[in-house]
Order: sequence, then structure tokens, then C-alpha cells
Amino acid sequence: MSIIDISMLMLCGGIAGFLAGLLGIGGGMILVPFMIIVFNHLGFSQEVIVHMAIATGMATILFTTTSAIWAHHKHGSIDWRLVATLSPGLVVGSLIGGSEIFEAINTSWLSLFFAIFIVYGAFITVPFMLWCNVKPHTAMASSSGLGFPIAAAATIGYMYGSWGNPNLPAGSLGFVYLPAVLCIVAVSIFTAPLGAKMARKLNIAQLKRIFGVMLFMLAAF
Repeated sequence: MSIIDISMLMLCGGIAGFLAGLLGIGGGMILVPFMIIVFNHLGFSQEVIVHMAIATGMATILFTTTSAIWAHHKHGSIDWRLVATLSPGLVVGSLIGGSEIFEAINTSWLSLFFAIFIVYGAFITVPFMLWCNVKPHTAMASSSGLGFPIAAAATIGYMYGSWGNPNLPAGSLGFVYLPAVLCIVAVSIFTAPLGAKMARKLNIAQLKRIFGVMLFMLAAF
């Protein structure tokens, strides 16, 4: 990778980490569009670029959410009983989504699915918790707690389901591109706690506005 590619990934990692701590969204929605640009620049096969961007983004969430979880947990913001209740179903879905089914999906359809997920998918867990009368800041912090088991299950599925794919570049574990993971995580693990700290200073109306603006900007992109 060139210094420009590395710098772009590290910058995106910093932003994604901050937003993961702030809103409990994991950060993949920030990273995937930019990784597609970087992977195109690196000349990766068009058949696997979108798959690799999504899988690599999910792998980074393992580390980013761990940092965000620790920051939220220190202040007692995460409802661990709620996380334990919701995690099993989310893990099963992530394993299925990360299996051979994911590899078989046409890239254009996968791009469309990702665009739809950007707009709607990230709104599912937090509003559901709010509907269950969970306090807003607890809901967003607990969403970070849910990010780790989802990312772990999905990453395992992505690597297993794509192992041995002849279109993958050197440095890949299945669809997960390790050099990109290292560049992103090197920054995101430090900015996630900053986002968590900021979340405690903002009221819920401000958080919702940030959440909405970011998602629609990314969907338009």
C-alpha cells in the first residue's frame, strides 16, 4: 500500500473509532466506502472488492468496539443483561451472513444491500432498546456491547466461507485484508474512548441529530 492508502485508512479509522464510541455503531459504515476506494486503487479483483471491504470492516470492529466497551463499562453505561439477551440471535444471524452465502452474493446486489443497511440497519438495535424503555445513553452504550459478538461471529464466517478463494490478494485471511485492519485499528482503538467520553456530555437530541446526519450522508455517498 502507498502512503496515501495507509493515511486514508488511518484517518477513516480515527473517525470510525470516534463515532463508534459516540453512537455505538461499530464504525463499519464509515470504513466500507473508503476501503472500496483503496482496494480499487490497489487493483484487487472486482469480484471480491465489496466482499473484502465489508469483511475487513467487520474485523476492525472487533478491536474498536472492545475499546469503546471498556470506556463505557468504566462509567456503568452498558446494560449487560440486555446485551446477553440480544446477543444470541444476533450472533446466529452474523454467522449465517458471514458464511458461504455471503461469498455467493453478486457484488452489485451486495452494494445495494449495504446501501440499504446504512440507512436502516443501524437504526434497529438502538430504537428497539429505546422502545423497551432503556435510557437513551444506556441504549447507545449497550449497542457497543452488542458490536463485539456480532463482529466476532461475522468475521469468523467471512474467513471460513471464503477460505481458498483464488481472487484474494496476499495478506488476506479469507475476505479479511490484514494490512488494512492493522492501519485502521492502530488509530480507532484510541479514538473510540474519546467518542464515548463525548457521548456522556451530549444530550440525546444532539446524539440523534449526529446519528441521522451521518447515516444519510453515507447513504448518499
